Amino acid sequence: MNFYTKGFKFIFKKLSLIMPVIKRFLVQRNNVRINKFSNLFYSSILVLLFLTIGTGSVNAANFTAVKNGNWNVASTWGGATVPTATDNVNIGNYTITLTADAACTNFTSASGWGIALGANNLSVSGSFTFGCNVGSITATTGYIILNGTSQTINLCTGGGANNSIPNLRLTNSTAVTVVPQGNLTITGNFDCQTGTSTFSNSDAAGWNSGTFKITGTCTAPNCTFIAGTNINGTSMDFSSSTSNPIQVGSVTDSQSNAKLILDQRM
Repeated sequence: MNFYTKGFKFIFKKLSLIMPVIKRFLVQRNNVRINKFSNLFYSSILVLLFLTIGTGSVNAANFTAVKNGNWNVASTWGGATVPTATDNVNIGNYTITLTADAACTNFTSASGWGIALGANNLSVSGSFTFGCNVGSITATTGYIILNGTSQTINLCTGGGANNSIPNLRLTNSTAVTVVPQGNLTITGNFDCQTGTSTFSNSDAAGWNSGTFKITGTCTAPNCTFIAGTNINGTSMDFSSSTSNPIQVGSVTDSQSNAKLILDQRM
């Protein structure tokens, strides 16, 4: 139970105690009899007040890590609660460990950051921003899951860039755009089996600079990859490091000289 929920329950309890006093005052003042209709009226007032005040609980809060630690430990964030799916998270230059599945809206990191997923998933419904200077994501079987509708992966283009994700999954028919143009590597598995998603970069013509590479298993029968022109070594590389087959919904080539690399063993 978070701080907001406790506060709303406290207010609701106090209003419940005060309302009978208000009703008695109005009855004495206007000499009217409380009937079923008026009881319903006052009950409706209580519900409306609770709902009006309670809307604040669904507003996104901003959580910033203050030290290395576990995601689900409040002291990691310097407060009394932990981030939920509706909150924005900035881990700064700290390493955060997941001991269970976690979720947030926007994820941001800074120089020297780290996420240790283990076997747990981190679901992000908004933007995902890479920090620079050898930041990293580690995992065994855990995934970064993009489950929004229109999302952005913000790459690091500065020193020590490590724009790599161990395992990435797209769900909920999301449209993922990677900015700016650059290199992005999925070192493990790319999964897009539910919904109908698209994956491209910031250029309207597709992936026009750098390389998007999947070195693990690509299981994406419901995903459209938007490739672009072959500029500065641009490629979409689906070379698999495993013996599993590559499944791709479709690749849209906006230019005739785009480079598409498939597993040579196929």
